[in-house]
Amino acid sequence: MRLLLDTHALIWFLVDPKRIPQKTLRLMEKSETAVWFSTISLWEISLKFSLGKLRLKNISPEILLHEAKEQGFNLITVSEADALGFRNIPPHLHTDPFDRMLIWQAIGRDLTLVSGEPGLDEYRRLGLAWLW
Repeated sequence: MRLLLDTHALIWFLVDPKRIPQKTLRLMEKSETAVWFSTISLWEISLKFSLGKLRLKNISPEILLHEAKEQGFNLITVSEADALGFRNIPPHLHTDPFDRMLIWQAIGRDLTLVSGEPGLDEYRRLGLAWLW
């Protein structure tokens, strides 16, 4: 299985994994599962951290990046196809641009999005696979 972590799933896995459902954690920890995270999440973390909307327990966003790489997670960057294809995600379904880009990256790369966000069922018709 190939998973893309939503921003909150990435943070929680690294800082407070008991907030992630056990079945999802077990799947993430399997050796045959490839786990990905996106530079979009790094941008969202940095933005919210700088605005004081995200508090991390005595760690910085840079440490989160280091820990994700230590876990063996793969990093996705924003490609030209991501940037141009972003328009395919209807904004009326989900207004957060970070979440919309993660949804688009999951669809475009045939990854299963790991997210507890409500309303993701609406994106199944566009090809989104997700679990929580």
